[in-house]
Amino acid sequence: MHTKTELLELLQTHHIRLTKRLGQSYLVNPQTTARLVELCQFSATDRVVEIGAGLGALTVPLAQAVRQVVALEVDEQVTEVLRTRVAAYPGVEVQCQDVLTVDWARYAGWKVAGMIPYHITSPILVALSEMKKLGGIWLGVQREVAQRLAASPGTKAYGRLTVLAQYRWNVSVLATISRQQFFPIPKVELWHHTLHVQRVVEVGYYLACLVACGKNVLDYSKECTQVAVVPPCLGGLPRARRA
Repeated sequence: MHTKTELLELLQTHHIRLTKRLGQSYLVNPQTTARLVELCQFSATDRVVEIGAGLGALTVPLAQAVRQVVALEVDEQVTEVLRTRVAAYPGVEVQCQDVLTVDWARYAGWKVAGMIPYHITSPILVALSEMKKLGGIWLGVQREVAQRLAASPGTKAYGRLTVLAQYRWNVSVLATISRQQFFPIPKVELWHHTLHVQRVVEVGYYLACLVACGKNVLDYSKECTQVAVVPPCLGGLPRARRA
């Protein structure tokens, strides 16, 4: 956890320049980070993968709350500073890795938390949705994305991302985070979501993924023997019938 003053000192000391390309905007309110971890209700035995660890605003309170943390950060310079900052926590492993290249099968049973950049939100959610054995997922996303994740059929925000998220998870909003609590200040507010995995029928999940990828479900329904569940997020989509 760090304040804005502490963050600026870190950036200056280590000659780090944050870039919009990597979506680098860090929480600078220790009370907010502590509250977010509290809302996630982690247990002392949990193992958590943190996406976009940055300089450790969430990493440190996570390390204090759970058994093990794997902190993913794509910026090599930031990664080295983070390793130094969390050296006192033996349960933390810092990896310099692009989240889009992660083999999530390695983390079966783990939980996921983090603040994710807008421009890679969809591919991150697709990758997470394909891993059935992950625990709960807690993500900070921009307000527009949050509204799409929790949208109802027939609303303006409803779309492919809604279908993908709601078919695999029960989506709920934990908190809103004003943009003034970040540095650099982003253009929009963030909402913190929790995604609880729900069990789905595999053929139904296949159809949901087709919708999420922009495919015409009716063109593919003949390939399916039966869809046992059509969740609310699919609205009026007809069930596929046995050919």
